Amino acid sequence: MKTKFKIGIDYGGTKIEGILIDEVGNEIHRKRMTYNKDYQTGMDTIHNLVEEFEHLAKSQCSVGIGIP
Repeated sequence: MKTKFKIGIDYGGTKIEGILIDEVGNEIHRKRMTYNKDYQTGMDTIHNLVEEFEHLAKSQCSVGIGIP
């Protein structure tokens, strides 16, 4: 059976943090990045995190984003 991974993104005012978890909630990888606090660099940062995590998972993952 193939493991299903999930990506969580915390889009904050000073940083964007992502976490990759497996199907039972175990943390596989976590990464925090700063960005220029504008729309385009924010979207680019999320895109890069998702690509990196999907590469680690070797599969397409579901993504959830939390924005305060």
